Amino acid sequence: MDWLTIPQMAKKIDKDASSNLVRRYIKRFPFFFVGQLHDGIMHYPPDTMDILKRIYNLYRRKKKNRKEIEEILYQEYGNTTTIIQPEKPDIERLSIKGGDTSLPAIMPEITRLADAFERIATALEKQTGTGSQPAVIENQSIQDKEILTDKETAFYLGLADRTLRDWRKKGKGPAFVRMGTKIRYRKTAINEYLDIFTVPPGEQQKSN
Repeated sequence: MDWLTIPQMAKKIDKDASSNLVRRYIKRFPFFFVGQLHDGIMHYPPDTMDILKRIYNLYRRKKKNRKEIEEILYQEYGNTTTIIQPEKPDIERLSIKGGDTSLPAIMPEITRLADAFERIATALEKQTGTGSQPAVIENQSIQDKEILTDKETAFYLGLADRTLRDWRKKGKGPAFVRMGTKIRYRKTAINEYLDIFTVPPGEQQKSN
């Protein structure tokens, strides 16, 4: 899988697109672009082109603003089911400079592989029909998990997906983990958040 530089992506978007335009898109919507340094130059996976073209069309043809585009991207790319076969990482791909294999250096590769495996798991889940099970079964699977997705967390808290996203933007809600473009919640963090707002029966009577 050949990763792309910013100038290469600009050529693939439109004949009138420039490298500066691509950089602006990446800067405006950083959560949807996970790049990797190679020989001092940032490279991005090929599936990034779908997101770039979508942003380009929403700006140029649909005349959407930044906030509207961000909402659309979260809806369309927040839980992608595209299967990408992860490449076997070698020492060159895991290095930034001088064979550096420290955690900060290899984190982009780890994130890329984690996203790829999640996409495979999601696609297999849809193919086997487990994604269409009743809410009771879904709730049972959530109870058994320690790490929840955005949707699972909203379901667990009894909230709408949009409400949970709004909470994050406003700095509210449980602590979360950002993994590239993915958002994850630890079950312990969710329960700690619930504990903060738990009102004992005696206190409830006092407030009444």
